Amino acid sequence: MACKIKAPLVKVIIDEKGQIQEVEDQHSSWYRPDLDSALPLSGMHYGWSIEDIAKKASISKPVYTAQVDVAGNDEGDKDDRNTISVQPSELLKLDVGFWGHYHRKKPQRNFGVICGRNVWLCDYKAGGASYPPKGHKPRKGSAAEKFFHAFCDEKYGAEVIRHAIAKPSNLVKKLKSNQLYVIFPDLHLPEAWPDIPPESQRHPVKKARDQLRHELREAQRQPSLLSTNPLSTKEQASIQEYFELMHLGKATASNSYAKKLAGYNYVDGFTTMPDGAGGVVTVPTYKKTAFTYQHVMWEKAVLDRQIQSTSCWFYPPENRNDSTGAANPDPCVAVDFLNLLCIVKKLKNDGVDVRVLQVGDLYELWMNHEFLYLDFPVDQKGAGSSTKLRFIKSIMNSTKDGYQYRMDRDWHLPPGTVHPIKRYVYNEWPYDTLVNRFKVGNQITPAGSKTLPVARLCRVLGDRVQAIQDFKMPDPKKLSKKMRSDWAATFGGDFSSTYDVKNSQGNTETLWNKAILDGLDSLGMRSIYGNHDGYRGDPLLKNGAGRAACDPWISDPGIWVEHGHRWDDYNRDGMAFGAGVTNIVYYYFDDIVGLDGTLGNLSYFIDQEREAFIPGAALWFLLINYGKHPKNGQKLDAFFSQSGKTVHPFGIYISGHTHSPELLRVRFELSAWASFKGFFG
Repeated sequence: MACKIKAPLVKVIIDEKGQIQEVEDQHSSWYRPDLDSALPLSGMHYGWSIEDIAKKASISKPVYTAQVDVAGNDEGDKDDRNTISVQPSELLKLDVGFWGHYHRKKPQRNFGVICGRNVWLCDYKAGGASYPPKGHKPRKGSAAEKFFHAFCDEKYGAEVIRHAIAKPSNLVKKLKSNQLYVIFPDLHLPEAWPDIPPESQRHPVKKARDQLRHELREAQRQPSLLSTNPLSTKEQASIQEYFELMHLGKATASNSYAKKLAGYNYVDGFTTMPDGAGGVVTVPTYKKTAFTYQHVMWEKAVLDRQIQSTSCWFYPPENRNDSTGAANPDPCVAVDFLNLLCIVKKLKNDGVDVRVLQVGDLYELWMNHEFLYLDFPVDQKGAGSSTKLRFIKSIMNSTKDGYQYRMDRDWHLPPGTVHPIKRYVYNEWPYDTLVNRFKVGNQITPAGSKTLPVARLCRVLGDRVQAIQDFKMPDPKKLSKKMRSDWAATFGGDFSSTYDVKNSQGNTETLWNKAILDGLDSLGMRSIYGNHDGYRGDPLLKNGAGRAACDPWISDPGIWVEHGHRWDDYNRDGMAFGAGVTNIVYYYFDDIVGLDGTLGNLSYFIDQEREAFIPGAALWFLLINYGKHPKNGQKLDAFFSQSGKTVHPFGIYISGHTHSPELLRVRFELSAWASFKGFFG
């Protein structure tokens, strides 16, 4: 059965030296990557500096003659001639998209499959399924056929979005037809949310606690009347001091916020009174009540849960419980993912050679968090595309809150003062620092690392990873009934006894993130880091990551896997700007990055596929497969392997980062001028 959903063709035009001149695709007649600051790269990436190499490397093999197809003559006809067709080199570029509720209105369930030279980009469907999958029928008896059949057997669906077959060449000849790759995209698993408080332990006056939550929310915003925030900087500092004193069990007698809570003045209603000019005005009426520390902590938990659920990229939007004001989203996205893991595990148990890969941003380690590289040396000031920086800065300034630096426990300010808990009140991130690019761990000398607070940073990283594994949420619709039985049959052990725990109210909730991570580990997953969880791959910090520690890239014969953020000028390793944007997104997700909001409507302005990601993948393809070092003539696959991990030639490039699933055929062709010069010698 022929594939109905073929991967689109993109042409990369190169000169006689192998330098990329233009990109032609279905969206645009041409694009000049050299006009954008994203390429060539500057600084270090994965421990490599490739800027000079990218500009000066020679291409040892003409990429436009990588393959020669021959149509044989008729054996009985001596006048018939063999037909030789010179075929250009091709790269398959697979972006595996995203799994979660980033789009809000429509969830994503993307993943990739490779079997031999066949590549599929798929959508997981929770409803019934039929075989063959829509779009393409795999070869009979292949590992891919068994994989897609398993969906049908389990009453799930795997819809093919795109399909492509890599051209036969030395670059992909080691790919085995009986070996199956399953590639999972970005997940952004969130940290644990506070428990919903027991109603009996909350403050009895609803109006008072609603006002308190509003005040705590304002404490996390820019203090000024221009920002419509009545709290002053001094009042915010008092709130932070109150939380820290109570955390340490110290007296709060001199703390102004503690005094305010002892006689909390809340708006009980409204009344009318003469305005002195013959009319009337409506004014609030006040009452006083007292809040205990436990009352405050419960309202803080409700507020934090609301904000965290609204800003979450993996689980669906909040379904707010009106009686508590707390959010209680549906775990369907985790259940779907665990169903897919059960299918893969069953195949593995049945003897299918399955390799599981994950392309980074498995963990969400940036949102509402301190940027752990701020203590590192600065590599570049004013790094990144100035056009994009100005554009996004103008969008962020529309919130009147600027960027925030969400410092974690044991932060120091002023010098010598150690703060025992995370900074809760507003803390602006200075713009000059925001646009710096910092040297990451693999660029730091052993002597230089001794001046950094590595022990604290590792501890903070460990806190974040543990908080993600501790995430729990109810299963109110019993969505996972079949999944739980499948888990026992495939992974072994009882799912409920392993992952169901009691919350602070004694109600049962499920450790969804831990189940996902355990399932991936059981499948022998190889994961790499992305920009949102890059710390777990940093040589200086990853000791604090525990089992989350990972490599920066994966190179198998025929396949290259990276997150893809090194082609993104404001999200590369060490870039403060990406973390700054993510921190403000914590409060304004649906308006700013929800893809139903501001940036979604203006996404054409920052479309990076043509300007960065296609040229980036093409550049790496040329360097690794055909490049020679400009100084010593060494093949570049061998040169980059000197980092201690072999870099293999490849014909399939896999990435994530963009949350936009796509499978492309990237064809390399000589420019007209290069062909003209070549024709005349």
